[in-house]
Amino acid sequence: LVLVTRDNARMALGALMQGDTRERDLSWLDWSLVRDLSRDGKTVLFDETGEGGGDSYSVYVRGVDGSPAVKVSEGAGYALSPDGKWVIVSKVGDRHAITLVPTGTGTPRELPTPGLEVHDAEFFPDGNRVLLIANEKDAPIRAHVMTLAGGAIRPLALPGVESRGFAISPDGALVVLADPDRRLFLCPSDGGPARPLPGVDPAFVPVAWSADGRSLATAGQDGTA
Repeated sequence: LVLVTRDNARMALGALMQGDTRERDLSWLDWSLVRDLSRDGKTVLFDETGEGGGDSYSVYVRGVDGSPAVKVSEGAGYALSPDGKWVIVSKVGDRHAITLVPTGTGTPRELPTPGLEVHDAEFFPDGNRVLLIANEKDAPIRAHVMTLAGGAIRPLALPGVESRGFAISPDGALVVLADPDRRLFLCPSDGGPARPLPGVDPAFVPVAWSADGRSLATAGQDGTA
């Protein structure tokens, strides 16, 4: 008597647009993990880090209209630039740099992060700065601001943050971050002191600001929002 099991795990990517009556399946290979959505809501950034993505993984952009996905780079994707022309990519095996990769024509640009191991990154609304969620060796994870012109990096005031869950205000002046106890703080992007943001369940992490900057979307670890 032989008992055999077979697992076929997949990560699916779907979109429900205004006016749709059912969800659109935008999955591409076997592990389509959404990373970002363009400001106009027409383009999704995702990566494939399963078997289909290969040993070095693969980063794609795809129209939510269901048009074919376009591979822009190897690695894992972090974010789309506000104008949709660039993607922040982390190459497998190198967390001490991020790479700006064009979604169309152009030359990739590597941005070293000396002494920092990067876990996540996001563009500021002006497109001239990047928020890095990173840590020095054997040090807590912190949020840092990188200026793309020159590559200068400086930490924000909060001394320790969760590696997942943050949001940048529409004007780029504030960043909402969760500390290791999942308490939320407002951190000025210019380096000013962090202020507690009360009234949010610690089970939820920040995801995005509303366009008018008056409300904050959060998500729970179980997928609730």
